[in-house]
Amino acid sequence: MSSNRPKTEDKIKQAALRVFTAKGYDATTTRDIAKEADVNIASLHYYFRSKDKLFSEVAGETLSEFNNILHRVMMGDEPLKLKIHQFVEQFTDFYKKHPKLPAFIMSESARNESMLHQIISFRDHSMVLANQLEELIAKGEIRPITILDFMSNLVGLMIFPFMSKHIFENEFQLTEAEFHQLLESRKQSIPNMIISDLYMV
Repeated sequence: MSSNRPKTEDKIKQAALRVFTAKGYDATTTRDIAKEADVNIASLHYYFRSKDKLFSEVAGETLSEFNNILHRVMMGDEPLKLKIHQFVEQFTDFYKKHPKLPAFIMSESARNESMLHQIISFRDHSMVLANQLEELIAKGEIRPITILDFMSNLVGLMIFPFMSKHIFENEFQLTEAEFHQLLESRKQSIPNMIISDLYMV
């Protein structure tokens, strides 16, 4: 049993991630995950005592890279323009690997009791960025803007294609290759739009 444990655990966690991101936490049952992982319910409960524990572990592992990007980009001393470019490029690449995560994060964040709030926190990163914005505003280098407006513009522009992928495919007959081309082009167009809007010329 011990030699199979890591393999079975990984199999269950990979299946859980697929089901959670496709159906959301509330609509997902342990039976759904067991079926996706091709294991019986008893095995799933042997490795993970509850759906909560499985969700916490899977979300924590998957979003560790998310948190690492946040920390790496937001907490540094780099100029704001560079941070904007790095944020868009690195999160676009991250979401390309996990295309259903943006919708999952948005829906889970709307649940007050979601454990996602314990795994993802923007507070410290936002404070650093807010201070940087205030310094640039005081110097007259950028127009006045709140951290909420800034993050709404930055994150909203970046995740919209992922949230609307099916609309793009159905309404504009966008192929998978064309969708990825769109994402690559937006790595430049999004920072350019935000920087042009922010900086005094």
